[in-house]
Amino acid sequence: MKAAAGASATGVRIAVAVPLMVAALIAAARWPIAPAVVLAATAAFFGLALWRPACALAALLALLPVLAFAPWTGWIAIEEIDLLLAGLAAGGLLRACVPAAPDPVDRAHAGEPPGRLAAAGFGLLTLAWGIATIRGLAASGMPPLDPSHGYLDAANTPRLAKPLGWTLLLLPVLARLRRDDPRAFGEAIRGGMLAGLALCGTAAVWERAAFPGLLDLSTDYRSSAGFWEMHVGGAAIDGYLALAMPFALHATLRARNARSLVLAGVAVTLGAHACLTTFSRGVYLAIPLGLALTLLLERGHTRRAATAQADNGIRPRASLRQRGALLALGGAAGCAAVFLGGSYMGDRFADSARDLQARIAHWRDGLRLIDGPLDALIGKGLGRWPAAYRSAQPPAERLGTHAWSPGDGDGDGHLRLIGPGSPVDAGALHRIGQRVAPLPGTWTLRFSMRGDAPALLHLELCEKHLLYPGACAVRTLALRPSAERWRPVRVHLEAVGLGRETSLAPRPAMFTMSLASPGASLAIDALELRSPDGIARLRNPDFDTGLAHWFFSSDHAHLPWHAKNLPLHLLVEQGLLGLAGFSLLCMAALGRVMLGHARDHRLAPPLAGAILAFVGVGLFDSLLDIPRIALLCLLLIACALLLRKDGAGALPEDRCSLPG
Repeated sequence: MKAAAGASATGVRIAVAVPLMVAALIAAARWPIAPAVVLAATAAFFGLALWRPACALAALLALLPVLAFAPWTGWIAIEEIDLLLAGLAAGGLLRACVPAAPDPVDRAHAGEPPGRLAAAGFGLLTLAWGIATIRGLAASGMPPLDPSHGYLDAANTPRLAKPLGWTLLLLPVLARLRRDDPRAFGEAIRGGMLAGLALCGTAAVWERAAFPGLLDLSTDYRSSAGFWEMHVGGAAIDGYLALAMPFALHATLRARNARSLVLAGVAVTLGAHACLTTFSRGVYLAIPLGLALTLLLERGHTRRAATAQADNGIRPRASLRQRGALLALGGAAGCAAVFLGGSYMGDRFADSARDLQARIAHWRDGLRLIDGPLDALIGKGLGRWPAAYRSAQPPAERLGTHAWSPGDGDGDGHLRLIGPGSPVDAGALHRIGQRVAPLPGTWTLRFSMRGDAPALLHLELCEKHLLYPGACAVRTLALRPSAERWRPVRVHLEAVGLGRETSLAPRPAMFTMSLASPGASLAIDALELRSPDGIARLRNPDFDTGLAHWFFSSDHAHLPWHAKNLPLHLLVEQGLLGLAGFSLLCMAALGRVMLGHARDHRLAPPLAGAILAFVGVGLFDSLLDIPRIALLCLLLIACALLLRKDGAGALPEDRCSLPG
């Protein structure tokens, strides 16, 4: 019977892993930019997952905050991190086909169940996720799914379904890794999170150096680092920092040699800088709570370990207190610099009451989206918040948008721009464009247009990372299109200020278009944008491959895209079923690492702090509508539920050095 069950399990693993890897390789071969490089990297990562799954897990966690090229590819439903996830899942499942001898230390704990609360949470959340996926696809009409399409069509449903799907695929891989090599499992999580925080913080340093300046704390510029998902607002970087900062604190407190302390200190410093320059009140309030819980649990670990093994070389609590005090002083100094070094953060806190009232009004609007008992129970469908919110608004209050239209006899597709319902300022315009080289001089734009009413087309060529422009060339064209035929347009943009040298970092640039005419619609095709050196800079200018390479943003109008509250987002999209499932999972994970079998595991304090800080930030933003952040949250919850109080994970054995 055991042999038959083992053969059946092996067959299932192969049946899942092989198609998954083939699909990932096919997607990599069709990648909009550098497909050969992407294909080779995907295959190499699959090999790494087969050979060293712990290293692959650490690399995945490290690259998650920065491996994001949607502003260049235009693909938002499928991202580079999905290829690595496929490689890790497929490689881990195939590796599990080879039987491994149980570790003598782990054998006694191999049968520890994750708990009924955790099982109920995963069960409810999986059921809610599945129902919401079906409802989301059905509500959107299920047109052809294109990875470059936006948030108002069917592509947004699988985009938000990915995180739980990947987590369920990786659960057996993580469980096998924890069982086969508990120490490597712990080091992969801790090292990957620490490296990821350092990379995220480095991206934030570059962004600040390139645009407002490292020492400028008065300009309205909030760091987004590598989180392109903030192109329509949201709190992607806030959610990531909430999950990552407790691991940096943990590594700093538990470093046992100079090398480990320096590496942890670098990550803490970069992460703290990113936290402070988000200028997010949610970050300033929630992350200290997560860090305080981490520190409290670390002290409890040290006390219990010192009592149990007094002569095992455990650092005394006084040292822990000293490091904690130093970190607290550093944090206080950073906060003081933000508040005293510029007026921006002080103004934001002064406006807190007014902003809270606006947020409460937005939450009430969100609750009105729930239409009847069925919506309340199972939600409107995954990814349906933006479309449902737009439909519920009066036409005059709707923002502009865009759509891709397939060929209509011309042999290819074209872009359709849709204006706002009423006049809006430039910051609320819906922009779509591409990354271009930041070259000064005269740029020439040609395109064809078609429409049934006069239109104002707003053109920008700006130094820009995501939302905040630097030097710009701006023109607004008053167009009179024809409804019967395409009309050509030719215009010049004088980009005098582009390409200026900065002291520390280069500035990227973007060309964008937006329709400013209320209620208007304009079809655009056959674009050509030539830089001063005569080179055509746009990719996919005829929209033959959908909206690949084209990237949209809304600089200031963010409320229509997000519920701005994690429970409300779950309630609207997945109903009470999804809200209950996620709540049970969080409670089960916190109970396990604070009170249960795993409370003496070395990873218990940062995992508890990460979950608490994430939930705290989620009181003021959706978070789970950002796939990378939702995935990381679910993976850390899964890791917390997989922890066991084995010898390899217990605190007395912990040297807290980074891998390598």
